[in-house]
Parts: sequence; structure tokens; C-alpha cells
Amino acid sequence: MGQSIAGICVNNGFDTDGFDLGRELELEWKFQKKVSAETAFERHKKKGVYDVCFLENVTLILTELETGIWGRTSENMEVFSFVIQESTMTFSFKWSLNSKFEQRYFRVENDVVDDEVSIGEPLPIENLYKDYADLIEAQIKKTTGFSLIDFSDKEFYRFKWVGSEKLLQDIEYALRSGYFYKYMDSRLISSYTPEEQIRLFEIFHQYALENKVDVYHYMTLGNSEGIIPVETVFKSNYQGVIRILLENPETESVVKRYYTTKQTDWLFGIDPTDEKFYNKVLNDHLKTEENFIQNIEELKEEKKDKKWWEFWK
Repeated sequence: MGQSIAGICVNNGFDTDGFDLGRELELEWKFQKKVSAETAFERHKKKGVYDVCFLENVTLILTELETGIWGRTSENMEVFSFVIQESTMTFSFKWSLNSKFEQRYFRVENDVVDDEVSIGEPLPIENLYKDYADLIEAQIKKTTGFSLIDFSDKEFYRFKWVGSEKLLQDIEYALRSGYFYKYMDSRLISSYTPEEQIRLFEIFHQYALENKVDVYHYMTLGNSEGIIPVETVFKSNYQGVIRILLENPETESVVKRYYTTKQTDWLFGIDPTDEKFYNKVLNDHLKTEENFIQNIEELKEEKKDKKWWEFWK
């Protein structure tokens, strides 16, 4: 029957929880269990199943054939994706170095290279081998420092593709990924438990204090290219969790420890032209250490000194 294997190898080590590796290669997966090398190297792996060997400075991911063909790249490290299917003489070779795009790619079907999908100039190693299986195994060793046989006695961790929606239901994942500083998502926030929403509020509040975010002022929605400033994304999510907590009699007291009714009314009915009321609200019963903007006039002067393009930074 010949050899049948597909995978991705990276010349970098990662924690075995798979978080950083998944983020680096855009694999929305979740850990399932540890498996033996014998299980990891089995033929006909199911779609969405990944068996990963984590070593100190290299990583090998064994996948099903489709993932091996499409492969992955990284702007930060060397990545080699491959397929060896000797029964049909199908091979795939995809290599990149510190690039989001493959720098060398070719696919072989029925022992014939498909020139229409080939990318990049041949690598020097390609001239050393006539057999595609031998070439791919040699590139695996060049990328990782190990041959496939060297991985045959190692421990593997099985992950399964679950998608971003399911991953984000775990608030620990959402926080660790910085999701709420990149995307507005009040729907996701509302799906969390009251305890998790309170935790989000406390984290957001601390972030606003430490970064002197003026949560009371109106938000800039985006520039001509549709790029929304990080501060606007944060404010939207922060105000979203405040609104949710206020609507729940069991959690509204958490918000009221930091905000007066006048202030929360302002947050959800901002009139950017009413600066007199804005200044009054800003300082309404706030403790000095909790006042995000100590001097609104200084803020205005700072903004006046900026060029128009600096407002998007």
C-alpha cells in the first residue's frame, strides 16, 4: 500500500496546551487527549483531528490529507506542510520562512508535477532527490532536525477543530487571546454567566484606569478604510458589559460601586456637543484615583496638537 501521511512541521517549540501554536497557525482547536505515536501515525485520520508532538525547539502536527495539502504558514518561523500518498503517487510540498505566503509549493498527482499550481523557485534540496517521498522526508528533517522515524517513540497530544465560536465560549480563551480588544461582541458577552460578566467588568475597569481611557467621551467609529480604533472596540465592549450588569438586579450593585446613575445615563445617551454636562458628569462623585481624565482641558489641547492622521493611532 505504501506510505500515507500528511502533516505540518515547525522549527519552533510551543506549550503543550496548544494555545500559542493554534494562534500562530490559525488552528481553532481544542485539546482532547494524549495518544501514542502508533495511534498518531495511523492511516486515514479523520478530518479536523490533529496529533501534535511538542518538542523543545520543534513541533510536528500529523493531519488528514486535505490539511496537509493546504498547509499553513507563519510570519515568525519556518513551516513545512506535506503529503505523502504513495498508493496514488500523490505528494504535496509547501514551505515558507517567516512569511504569511508560501515561498515554495508544488503538488504531484499520479507521479506528475502539476505546474499550474506550482509556486516559487525550486529549493536546493529538491535537486538531491528523485523520489518525492524521500525529498519530503529530507525536508522534514531539515526543518525540524528529526526524521519521521525519530518521532515514532514520542508522545502526541490530540486536538480537534471546534471553531472560534466554541473556543470563545471559554472566557479564559477569550481573555488570553485579547479578543475583546479586537472585536465588538456584545452577543458573546451576554452569553457568559453573571460571575464571568462581573469578572470582565473588573478587568475592563482596571484596563481603563491603567490606560487612562476616557470611557465617557463619544467613540470614533472608524477611518475611511473602515478600520476601527482599538480604543473604540474596547469602549464598546466595556459599555456593553456595564449595560448587561445594570439590567440584572443581582449584578447592578457591582457597577454602582464605580459609577453614579448620572454617569451611566450619560454613557448610554452621549451628546458630544454638551461639553458642560460632560464635564459635570465626569467629576460627579468620582474618587480622584478613579477619575480617568483629570483635566479635560489638557485632553482638548493634546488633541488640538495632533495632525488629522494621528487620531487613528
